[in-house]
Amino acid sequence: MWLKTHILLKQRNIILKYTYNNINLVSEQTLFFSVWKKNKVSILLFKACPHLPNVTFAELMYSEPEPAIGTVATYTCLSGYSPTTPTFLQCLVDQTWAGTVPNCTLIECERPQNITGMFISPDKPMFVYSEFVALECNSGFTLIGSAKVECQEFGWNGPFPSCLPVDCGFIPVIAHGLVSYVAGTTYQQEAHFDCEPGYNLTGSHTVVCDSTGSWIPSVPTCNVTGTALWSSYYGMRNYICVLKFYSM
Repeated sequence: MWLKTHILLKQRNIILKYTYNNINLVSEQTLFFSVWKKNKVSILLFKACPHLPNVTFAELMYSEPEPAIGTVATYTCLSGYSPTTPTFLQCLVDQTWAGTVPNCTLIECERPQNITGMFISPDKPMFVYSEFVALECNSGFTLIGSAKVECQEFGWNGPFPSCLPVDCGFIPVIAHGLVSYVAGTTYQQEAHFDCEPGYNLTGSHTVVCDSTGSWIPSVPTCNVTGTALWSSYYGMRNYICVLKFYSM
C-alpha cells in the first residue's frame, strides 16, 4: 500500500510525515538526499508490519489486503468467548503493532447471589456461557418471575425471580368469636382465638398458616355454655309470661 507523504524541506534533510486516510500516523522519518532538482523530490514508500498470530477461539481481519503502515487488525472472539485485552491493533511506521494480541477466554457467570427463600439447580460456584440454572422456591414460598436464567455474554439474562411467602388470608369472622394475628397472615404465622363471655371454644386456640395456604388445624367455633342456655331459656319464659299478662 502506498502512503501519502508530506515533505518538509529543511536544508539537505527531508522530513516525511505519513498519513493514511487523512489521519496523521504517530511516527516521522528523516531522509538525506544529495541530489536536488528545484527543491522538489518525488518519493514512493512501502512498509509493512509482520502478520499477526492466530488466536484460539478468535477470527482475525485486516483493514487492508496486506498489513502495511496504518492497517488496522481486528480480533473477534467467537460466540461464548470474551477478549482479555482490546481487540484492535494498528501497524505503525516503525513496522510494529500498536496494541496487544488478546486471548479469548470462555465466558463464565458466578453463582446467583442474594436469592432469599429459594434454591438453584445445579448448585455450583460458576456457570459457563449458554448454561441455564433453574430456580425454585422453598416450601411455603411462591415464585414470582422466570424459573430459569441463562449465562450470556454480559452475565445472567435476568432479572432473577423472587420468592414471596404463601398468604393464607384473613380468617372469616366466627360467630361470638375473636381472632388476633401475631404478625400477619403469611406462611408460618399464627392466629389466636377467644370467645365472647358465655361461650366456650371448640377446637384449637391457635392455628398456623401452612405451606399450602391453609390454616391448620381447622378454625375453631364458639358454642354457648350450659349456663347461658338456661339463662336464655328462663329469660324467654319470663318474656312470654309478661306478654300473656298484658294481653289479658
